[in-house]
Amino acid sequence: MLLVAVCKNRPTASWAAGPFECRVGTWTPQSTRPFVLGPDNVPEITDESVVAHEPPC
Repeated sequence: MLLVAVCKNRPTASWAAGPFECRVGTWTPQSTRPFVLGPDNVPEITDESVVAHEPPC
């Protein structure tokens, strides 16, 4: 399973990267590390003509 988090600001993106753990006593049966799309790994597009000439794959 893939969990994607889309974040507009760096502090939220940093938090959303996790990990988030579900614990039962000292046992950790689940650890989740979402795939984060945020300002550090997705460029901001400010020119619409760029999108028109280079659409995403």
